[in-house]
Amino acid sequence: MKNLLPLVVFVPFLASGARAAALQPSEAALPRDSARSAVTPEATGSGVAAGFDQALQTQTQAFNSQIRVNLYGNVTLRGSAFILVPNPLGVSVPMSGQANISGAGQLVQTGYVTINHTEQVRLQHNQNYVSQMARVQANVPLYCRGQYVGTGTVSGSFMVMGYRSGNYLSLQGSGSLTGSAFVTCPDQTNSPVQPRSPGLPGHAVDTQPQ
Repeated sequence: MKNLLPLVVFVPFLASGARAAALQPSEAALPRDSARSAVTPEATGSGVAAGFDQALQTQTQAFNSQIRVNLYGNVTLRGSAFILVPNPLGVSVPMSGQANISGAGQLVQTGYVTINHTEQVRLQHNQNYVSQMARVQANVPLYCRGQYVGTGTVSGSFMVMGYRSGNYLSLQGSGSLTGSAFVTCPDQTNSPVQPRSPGLPGHAVDTQPQ
């Protein structure tokens, strides 16, 4: 009888251990929320850094690399000046006209901008007709896909001519303006803005008398 007592005590102990093991859920049976809670802070920090790098890369790719654009456009300048007294230094005739400068197949353009130019004319006594070469230069704003991308310098030389009527001298001339500029256009897929319409009013730009 004394030999059976330890065996009776040991059997209930094994039964209680089996019940405790059955009550503990396995890792496979854990819900998904519990598995997510097992993510370490280091893994969370790595995910945030990766998301930031991706956003920075997307923002950087929103602009293409810088390109050189050849600019071209035509302009017609008109102007007149009042002649007070004969001046050996000449008469300053302010002239202006509109031009639409574009480049890269009109990908880069200015819209219609006003070109201002002052022409110096030496008028002899009793001289009624004037014809001379004008040197025109201007800085114009540039737009690519509707966004401002900088300025460019255009210039050209063409004949201006006119007549004196009383105390007024009128001049007119037409020619081409050319130049080049380095611009960085926004990426088409990341730029919802439509290209700038050439019919929109542009900016007035001045040129210095040569």
